[in-house]
Amino acid sequence: MDPVKVAILGTHTMVSGADKPAVEAKVAELVSTGAKLVSKIESLGRNWVATLEDRTAAPDVDGCRVARLGLQVIVTGPDRVAVQKRAQQLMKEGALLKSGPQENTNGWSAVLDEGGVDKTAPR
Repeated sequence: MDPVKVAILGTHTMVSGADKPAVEAKVAELVSTGAKLVSKIESLGRNWVATLEDRTAAPDVDGCRVARLGLQVIVTGPDRVAVQKRAQQLMKEGALLKSGPQENTNGWSAVLDEGGVDKTAPR
């Protein structure tokens, strides 16, 4: 079993594992290939976790990025108007706005929930 798990979440990557040096090594490897460390390596229960951003991932509509984490959707972008516009597009498809847009250290973001969206229905 691999001591480190890497989960790609849209434009972000989460690295986790029980062995801190192994997590540190994987984070260093990803940073060396162009990823940007977003959150430092921290203890979470029995694991060590860090989040990185893939700087090569291209933004989509209006400079925003959309990351899907299960049924949650996180829209990040350069300003409030762009994030709000992209969130409204997702809401027209049935997503529900949970929070935001709000300003954070990396720009603006909004969180939506696609729990009730029927992706099989024609649009």
